[in-house]
Parts: sequence; C-alpha cells; structure tokens
Amino acid sequence: MSKARITKMVMMLFGIMLIGILAGADQKKTTNPPPAKPAPAAPAEKQAQPVTNPVQKPNPQPPGPTTIPHPGPTTIPHPGPTTTPHPGPTTIPHPGPTTATVPIKGGGMAQVRRRADGRVSDIHANGMSIHQNARGGRTIVGEHNGRTVVNTGRQGGYVQRPYTVRNGRTYYQRTYVAGGRSYARVYRGYEYRGVRYYGYVPARYYRPVFYGWAYNPWVSPVYFGPAAWGWAGAPWFAMYGGYFTPYPVYPSASFWLTDYLMAANLQAAYQAQAEANAGAGPGATAAASERGPESGLAFVPVLGGARLLAQGFSAAGSFDFADDRLILRGGATTAFSLSVPPGQVQTVAYGIPTGSYVNNTQAEVSVNGVTVAMINQGLGGIGATTPTQLLLWQKSFGPGDYAITIRSGGLINYYGLWLGQEAAGQQLESAETGATAPTPLSPEVKQAIADEVQQQLAADQQAAATPQPAPQAAPTAAEVPDALNPAERVFVVASNLDVTMASGQECALSAGDVVMRLTDSPDANQNVNASIQSSKKGDCATGQTVAVGVQDLQEMHNQFRAQLDSGLQQLGASSGKGGLPKAPDTATTAGEVPPPEPDPGAAAQLAAQQQQADQTQAQLVD
Repeated sequence: MSKARITKMVMMLFGIMLIGILAGADQKKTTNPPPAKPAPAAPAEKQAQPVTNPVQKPNPQPPGPTTIPHPGPTTIPHPGPTTTPHPGPTTIPHPGPTTATVPIKGGGMAQVRRRADGRVSDIHANGMSIHQNARGGRTIVGEHNGRTVVNTGRQGGYVQRPYTVRNGRTYYQRTYVAGGRSYARVYRGYEYRGVRYYGYVPARYYRPVFYGWAYNPWVSPVYFGPAAWGWAGAPWFAMYGGYFTPYPVYPSASFWLTDYLMAANLQAAYQAQAEANAGAGPGATAAASERGPESGLAFVPVLGGARLLAQGFSAAGSFDFADDRLILRGGATTAFSLSVPPGQVQTVAYGIPTGSYVNNTQAEVSVNGVTVAMINQGLGGIGATTPTQLLLWQKSFGPGDYAITIRSGGLINYYGLWLGQEAAGQQLESAETGATAPTPLSPEVKQAIADEVQQQLAADQQAAATPQPAPQAAPTAAEVPDALNPAERVFVVASNLDVTMASGQECALSAGDVVMRLTDSPDANQNVNASIQSSKKGDCATGQTVAVGVQDLQEMHNQFRAQLDSGLQQLGASSGKGGLPKAPDTATTAGEVPPPEPDPGAAAQLAAQQQQADQTQAQLVD
C-alpha cells in the first residue's frame, strides 16, 4: 500500500472519531437534570415542660424516635467571581430543658431531665423520683411496701402510710424525722376532680374561749422583742435581718403568731441552705461566701496580702494577722473609710463568711465615733465555725464620708465587710433567672398573713365548738382543697421549690417567701398561676408571675396549719409570762382521730432511700 493511500485512510478515521465526539458532547449539553426533591420539614421544637411537683410521682413520656432527613441532591454552580460578605452578628439560640433515657450501670434505665444549662434537675429510676433543687439539695420520693417515703434533705423527711378510717374518711399518718427526732402528724385524704389531696388534721383543739382570746385584740398591746423570742443571738435571724423584721408591738395574738410562723420558716430556710452548702463541696461554699448569697453584697476582705491591710482599712490596739483575718483582742479596733457619691446609697454589712471562725466575745459598731450597735451574737468557743454566711450588722448610707469602726470586747475574728452600691430603691434583677435582691416583708404582706391567721383561728373556734368526736360526713368530689379555696389566697412557702416563669424558665423559692394565688382552676399539669409577693436574695423576683403546683400550695397550707398549732401551744404555755396576757382557758379536747405514735422505722427507711438515690445517681451512664 502506498504512503499516500495510508495517509488518506488515517485522515478518514480521524474525521469519523471527531464527529462522534462532537455528537456526544451535544447530547450531554441538551439533557435536563432531574428535578430536586424538596427538603423535609424540620421537626417542631418541643416546648419546655414545667417542673413536676416532687411530692407527686411524675411519669414523663420517653423521648420518641429521632428523624434524620435524607440529604437531597447537591447543586454546585459554576464558579464566578467570589464575594466575601462581612460577617454579621451571630445569634445563638438559648437551649431549653432536655429529657433523655440513659442506662444505669449494672442494668436498668433512667429518665433524666436536664436544665438549659446542662445540670440534672430530675431523675426517675428504680421506683424513685429524684429532684435536684435549683438552690441546692434534693427531694426524693419513692413507694416502698405501701408507704410513701419522702426525703427533703440529707437529715430529714417523712414516711406516710394509711392510719385509720372513720365515718367514710381515710386518715394517713406521717412520721417526720428532723434534727435526729421523730414526730407524727395526721392527714385526711380525699379526691377532688380525680386528684388525691391530703389535708392536715389537728391532734387537739382548745376550747372556743381560747380561740376568741387569740382572735380579738388584747386589752393592752404587748411589747415582745427579739430577745424575748430568743432570736437575738440566732444565726438565721442575723442572716435574714434585712428580710424579716418582727412587729415592735403585738395588739393581738394573730400578729404574734404571724411572727412565730415566719420565724419557723426562716429557720427551716437557713438549715436547708446550710445543708446545701455542706453538700456542694469546698469550692461552692467559698464561692457562696464571696457572693454574699443572702445580702446581695460583695465581700471585701480586710487583708490585701500577707500582714497587709487592704485599702480603706486601718487597725489599732492589740491585734494580730492570721491567714485570712485580723484577730482583735480586748479594746482593739479596726476601721473602714467610706465615701458615698451624690445620688447613691451604699450598704455595708459586718459578719462572718461561710465556714469561718465565729467571734468569741461581743463587739461594738460605731459610725463617725457614735456607737450604733452592740453585737452579742455569732459567739462561740475557740475553733467554732458558722455553716453559712452570718451577717451580724447591716446599714445603708447616703452621700457623705464615713468611718465605720469595730471595737472588740475580747477576742474577735475580723474578716472584712460586705459592700454594695445601688441607687436608692433600685431592685437588682436578673432577666435570665428572675432572681432578685431580698425584698423585705412589707407591712402589707405581713398584714395579709395575719389576716390568714385570723381566718384560721375563726375556723378552729367553730370546729372546737362542735362536740368531739364529731360525726364527720363522708367526703364528696365537691370538697375543694385548701390550696384552691377562693377565700385563701396568700401562702407562705415552706420548703425549697422550683417554679416556672412565663418565659418557660425556672426560678427558685425557699421557706419564708410569700406567694399569692391568682387563678382558681388548675391547668392540665395541675398548676395555677401565682404572684411572688416577697422573696429572699436569689429567689424568684417579687412581682413575677409563676406556675405553681396545686399540691405544692396544699403542702404550704398544711405546714401553715401545723405551725399555727405549734404557735398556739407555745402561746398557751407562755400566757401570763414575759409580758404576754393570761389566756382564759388553755385546756384541750381531742381532734378528729387520736394522735398516732411516730413510726419507729421511719428514720431507717429515709436513710435507705437516701443511699439508694446516691447509688442510682453515681451509676448513671453519661
């Protein structure tokens, strides 16, 4: 074959191949891409559920299956000129509470609810409901051998069991354990709109004339100060001195009883906080001391370094430096210079930080050379410490220059002062938690509590006038619990309680706070709306509207009734003494049912449940 023929054949083959390539390219160019599948809709966000009442056994639903959308086709456009936009602000949504089912080491599952910040709030496992209070501590509720076991702290709680049936009514016995002692109370069970309630039953009644003496004004007003009460040297009274001020004079027993039950609740709050601090560990305790949890003030230490006084402090007389304090001996003084700018108010407090050594003798506080207070509390032996912050004196100063001097009457451990600066009347509030500076119990709020006391005294007088044992009618479904009684609106909080604000976030209440019920009909979660009337530092803001469990309100009323009975007992025993008028008759008659003896096994059951809860929490698999 000639060279020219071979060249011609190669050129023909090359032409055929080129035509094929161009035809294929044209076919690809005119083919349309398949339509993109629409992206699946995002699942709706779950609303945050309100905190379940710890006294009831909540039964949260386990989380449903998680749907993961399948990715659709990805379109990559032809790159053009690149424009880099200037980054704008990034919004990070606030996470809400979450609930998950997690395994327990050794077998079993637990429902775990976490707050928005990731802390565990509730655990449901092994027949128990464990609630971690926002203020510290926990509540544990369980059923064991037909008995309801409720731990309200490391050292207390109660065990409830059926007691007796009389006239168609079922009565229950609760054996309370607190401070190493046990005592029993009786509660009557009844149904209202399909929900079980328990109402306090007095063990005894006084004669009607005694209730009339307590209800009506006394012939002469009674002056009965903190010293007469025995509160002057009490740590709880020093801590809540900015929140609770006793009446200077008592025109009737209802005012005396109001101060009695408020003091009982604040003592409970102090003990609960001390327990929570003890269980939080050394780091948490120190942090609480620096914050000034009840005062809302910042702690300023007297020492600025090794054997050096901090700015503003001076000392004279016989004193010595310790690691974190001055030791003032008899007659020694330390002073702090303070300047308050125009238009401002400065609050100063003196006391002992959490876990620190108490004073051993009295101290004198003076301002610009004038004695303003003698401190005779916070005293103890060498080496004694305070379990929680102990404020011994507090005062607010307007614009001006001041010298605040502490003089030792013997041996004093002086750590420094707590200082705060805010415009007069300003309320410190956190929009995130609803927490505030303490809102002192106003005369109006205390009057509302005194009115509730008077109302209960009238009801008890009427019950005492009925011959005992009274023939009680069988309960009906129409019997309204005290928590929903339209005539009873104001409730004194009796224990640590977490409630839900309108925003869906939680805030905390503690014993001695005061709420007013706003609505009478519970919602689907058995909650009603309530307004915070007065609260301590760190609790829900005064004026805040919150959702409160009806069962929680019922327990507040039960505690109110029990404290009122205890106060009447003390009033009767003290009548005619210490300036109190003499009661006309202090004899008693039996209540609806005979009072039971405390259950001897209650303390052991509470301890066993406490141990089981510790083990459950330790074995949760994160």
